[in-house]
Amino acid sequence: MKKNLVYIAAIALGTQLLGSCKKELEVNSQGRQTTDTYYKTPAQAFTALVAVYDRFGFQTGGLYDKLAINDVAGGDQVAGGGSATDINDLQVMQTWTLSSTSGPESYVWNRSYTGIYRANVLLAQIDGCGLDAATKTRYIAELKAMRGAFYFDLVWYFKNVPLLKGILPVDSLYSVVQAPPADVYAYAEADLLAAIPNLPQTVSAASEGGRLTQGGESDPR
Repeated sequence: MKKNLVYIAAIALGTQLLGSCKKELEVNSQGRQTTDTYYKTPAQAFTALVAVYDRFGFQTGGLYDKLAINDVAGGDQVAGGGSATDINDLQVMQTWTLSSTSGPESYVWNRSYTGIYRANVLLAQIDGCGLDAATKTRYIAELKAMRGAFYFDLVWYFKNVPLLKGILPVDSLYSVVQAPPADVYAYAEADLLAAIPNLPQTVSAASEGGRLTQGGESDPR
């Protein structure tokens, strides 16, 4: 009788384990997009471009951005607000007391590398998005202009940074070496120079306000 109970318990346990394994292996992909299933239409390409612009104009907590950081550091703006500790990242930048755990560095780093990653992915996938030649050329110019600006910010703030020229394999994420500043500046310059002739001189503020032009900003006309 005891043996039968042991067998029954073992079978029941085994059945549960098989069921749990089955559930673990069944991935519900509903609502998820991958690089294999996305980047197939002009609409998806535009959405991916907007995602890079999202990082380009991103403001972090406290609604500060790189302009506020630079102005505070250079004495053109006084950090403040509700109190002497309001937006501490700018406070420590003003007094030059920032450290590895206190200051705006993580904002600049995360904003820039997220933008670079998104730009690199779209550049790698853009041929399959069904864009006409003129639109594709403009998108590439916008992506390179933003990527060049991201790298300029990184090397200016941090000096030695990883230079990611394309999509990095997952197994290489923790083995990327820092590039000499001269190499990063050269790469950023090449991106910006390549972008300029393929950007529009002006854009309509009503329909495309905020998109890059040859002058680096949108024209209100």
